[in-house]
Amino acid sequence: MDFPWYYLSGGLKLRSGTHEYRLSFGQPSNTRMPVDKPKPLKAATRAFEEFSEVVKMRRVGKAWQEALSGR
Repeated sequence: MDFPWYYLSGGLKLRSGTHEYRLSFGQPSNTRMPVDKPKPLKAATRAFEEFSEVVKMRRVGKAWQEALSGR
């Protein structure tokens, strides 16, 4: 089990035998529906939503890290 620094505490990697699994604690931004014609307000709203998702992912990831480390 590994919490790579580049996941920013928002995910982890698990290994089982020869298989590696990547888990994300939130919905990756590249899996959301795209905004067709970007407008300044929609772009700002989207940026805020993305930031909020990262904050949630980090909170959940840190809780998992603590739980799995046995502290």
